[in-house]
Amino acid sequence: PSPIPPAQIFAYDQSSPSPEQAASKYAESVRAHVPPASAGGVPCFDLLLLGMGEDGHTASLFPGHALLGEADRIVAHILDSPKAP
Repeated sequence: PSPIPPAQIFAYDQSSPSPEQAASKYAESVRAHVPPASAGGVPCFDLLLLGMGEDGHTASLFPGHALLGEADRIVAHILDSPKAP
């Protein structure tokens, strides 16, 4: 068993019918449970555990990909990943 309380673990819903809906639902869940760093700001986690791909990508943030410039959404889906899941 994990020493982390289940209420503090945020996994995305794999049953969503599309990547867009999964990202939207995950963003709603995070905003509902994680306080922002400042009023109206981005939710602020104390700790994130992320893996790293052999090409150096983490959290599906691929070097040189257009999504690196995303500034409006806290969660974005990716359809043209340069690396298969």
